[in-house]
Amino acid sequence: MSANTVIQKIQEKAQAQCDEILENGKQKADAAREAILKDGKAKADDILEKAREDAAMLLRAGAQQASLDSKIDCLNHKHELLQKAKSEAKTKLLSYGAAQFCALALKLAQENIRGEKIRLQVSKADKDKYTSSSFYKEATGKDGTLLAAMEQAAIDAQGAPLTLTLDKNAAPIDGGFLLCGETYDMDLSLDALLSDIFEQHEKQIADRLFAAGKDVS
Repeated sequence: MSANTVIQKIQEKAQAQCDEILENGKQKADAAREAILKDGKAKADDILEKAREDAAMLLRAGAQQASLDSKIDCLNHKHELLQKAKSEAKTKLLSYGAAQFCALALKLAQENIRGEKIRLQVSKADKDKYTSSSFYKEATGKDGTLLAAMEQAAIDAQGAPLTLTLDKNAAPIDGGFLLCGETYDMDLSLDALLSDIFEQHEKQIADRLFAAGKDVS
């Protein structure tokens, strides 16, 4: 074999090895690029999914807040309606004529006055109505006073004697009265009576108001 032939074979072998090295390098580079792209896509997908979850969470939070705000507005609206209804009821009670005034006082006395010695406290504006014979006559057509009639109504209700007197001190109330007994005190002012009624029957009152579409303006 000539020297030229040997050199040629060495060159061919070297070229083949070089080509092999280049091919392996290309394959490794392609594999590395593929891995990088795959990893990048996975990370991008993770970021996108997290963004979607965050957006969904924000939407849910926003919807919950909107629902809460709506409920609060509704409760405030209901409260306003109830307060207005209570105020209107009080105004109506305060405008009672003599007959209605006496009828309410007698009913409250019959249902609530118990004991032996009871003092009645009323507002300054109502004081004369309990001791005026002309006022009681106008209301019932009978002789006497409202205070005496209330005393008798309470006696009949409890089946035992008692003494009902009008306290000289006026009560800081708009209507109704306060009872001061030996063993108890009772607030039967219009404000207290209306508060009790509205608390006990709030749902029924509210349902009736809202069903009727009562306007608060």
